[in-house]
Amino acid sequence: MKKKLIYITFNDLPNGIYISQVIDVVKLFQEHSVDAKLIAFLPFSKYFNERKKIKSLFKESIVLPSFPKLINWKLNKFWFFFLNISSDSIIITRSIFATNLFLKPAKNTYKVIYDGRGAIAAEQEEYNVYDYTGLEDKIHDLERISVLKSDYNIAVSSKLIEYWEKEFKYIKGKEVVIPSTISNNYLKKRDIQKTLLIENQLGIIKDDIVMIYSGSKAGWQSFHLLKEFICAILENDKRVKIIFLCKLNRIINELIQRFQSRIIQIYVPHDEVPHYLDIADYGLLLRENSLTNKVASPVKCAEYLSRGLKVIISSDIGDYSEEIVRNNLGIIYNSTTLLFEHNNDRENQIKYVQENLSKSSNKIIDKYMSLMKL
Repeated sequence: MKKKLIYITFNDLPNGIYISQVIDVVKLFQEHSVDAKLIAFLPFSKYFNERKKIKSLFKESIVLPSFPKLINWKLNKFWFFFLNISSDSIIITRSIFATNLFLKPAKNTYKVIYDGRGAIAAEQEEYNVYDYTGLEDKIHDLERISVLKSDYNIAVSSKLIEYWEKEFKYIKGKEVVIPSTISNNYLKKRDIQKTLLIENQLGIIKDDIVMIYSGSKAGWQSFHLLKEFICAILENDKRVKIIFLCKLNRIINELIQRFQSRIIQIYVPHDEVPHYLDIADYGLLLRENSLTNKVASPVKCAEYLSRGLKVIISSDIGDYSEEIVRNNLGIIYNSTTLLFEHNNDRENQIKYVQENLSKSSNKIIDKYMSLMKL
């Protein structure tokens, strides 16, 4: 009998990362003849609007409202009465809450794979991700159980496995490393006319060296480091312009006040992001030296590279910092790195992504398909 694959998410909203790391993954399984489906739990307060979005992206999904307040996460076992999970299923759980919900009773034989996206206890300790939930002192234990009690683990970096070994006494052998891969949207060919139009709209001229930041405003994004770097670069080289492809915040506003037209802030839909990356020479990935960042696999790194950008990255960002140096994909930033040139060679970066960070890569396909052999 052919095994079934069920991907479970818990309170994740359907943003760009969700599309690339969840929906595109389920579709990958389907494209390789796996009976795969998605079960998504959504916050009760956002259920109706977000359900429509998920259904529009993946109509076969099962979308359920989670019980109000995260502290009540266990109550969602109620939904098990309505979910027909066969004993031969393989379940991939994206969060520590989804994992602890679906860790099987002894009578069941389905397999649970914890999809480890980062060091969750470290995120709480360093960035207070779960403050005011009533679960602050439970996160470490929920992560430990997820890592140790699951039948198998996905880790986004080898550094995350090292964290599990040190923090939870995890014994290697039941895991596969699958970095954050790009959305299929990033594989589209460069649209030269679209690029020229955006450059004209943003006031980018031929001599400009363009650096871009694409991402969120979360604490681990380390905007204070970005500000320090940007101020030094713009003071040193008048050719450089910076694009923030994100929502406005206090630091960006301060930079606009200081450097005016050399700082550009714009927020665009997820499917438009590749076109804006295409006008840049460098992608910015500067983060502070925290455990959260040391084990990470930021999808923005793969996105930058997929459009041919060279990456300016901090040291010790998951496995990426070493990969950037080893494969000539960018620069490890330090305070003396102040001189940059136009990026006239995009092929090396694009080829690297096609071979290592794309869901059409044989390496990535083989890793996901290996999970069906459990």
